Amino acid sequence: MSEADKPKTWDDLLLPEWKGKMAVTSEPIQIGLPGMTGYLIRAWGEKKAVDYLQALANQDVALIPASPRVVLDQVSQGQYSIALQTLAYHSVLSAEQGAPLKWLKLNPMQVTVHAVGYFQGAGTRTPRS
Repeated sequence: MSEADKPKTWDDLLLPEWKGKMAVTSEPIQIGLPGMTGYLIRAWGEKKAVDYLQALANQDVALIPASPRVVLDQVSQGQYSIALQTLAYHSVLSAEQGAPLKWLKLNPMQVTVHAVGYFQGAGTRTPRS
């Protein structure tokens, strides 16, 4: 896919050339359709988000009963052109290993933060069982 042909916006995914060429996990997980629905509602409001999701459903997006990683692998193997709702680092790692993948940054974008906390001065203490 050339740079000019790549979707730049969410609305670009509704263009006829993408019909039947997208896939997403059907698993009910945060980085799947539930998360996508939530952040689009938050960004656009309920009416616009629901209207958009109905239009996207008309694009014959394949619902894959597997992890987002598996969906991305299917894209890298040529089964689909676009994987929705995958983890960016999976795209980056696969591309570094030679897979023909590129991460598309559409706005709005869901961001998942993984935080790690620690207790100051706890480095030598033995954790309680």
